[in-house]
Amino acid sequence: MASNQCIIDDAYCSAMGAYFKSQGNRLDKMVDDYITVLKTIKDTGITKGDVHTVLEGYIAYTEKMKTKIGVISENAQSQVNKFLVKVDEVDQYLF
Repeated sequence: MASNQCIIDDAYCSAMGAYFKSQGNRLDKMVDDYITVLKTIKDTGITKGDVHTVLEGYIAYTEKMKTKIGVISENAQSQVNKFLVKVDEVDQYLF
């Protein structure tokens, strides 16, 4: 039998928001570590030439990714929280 009720698991939604944020911070750290490795390669392994020059450009573009993932994941967590507030307003805290 079909039901016309929509049940939202607040705890699950909150946990997913926290998960998004923690994964975003983790990915930001990975990007930072990746940039560090690229710079080490540029400074100690490929110190001259065309590949060195191209690597410098690649590093510059990669650095633009720093903290971007964390900002997106924080926004996702914020949207989850706003969604839960709206649900509570609509159902008038019945559940």
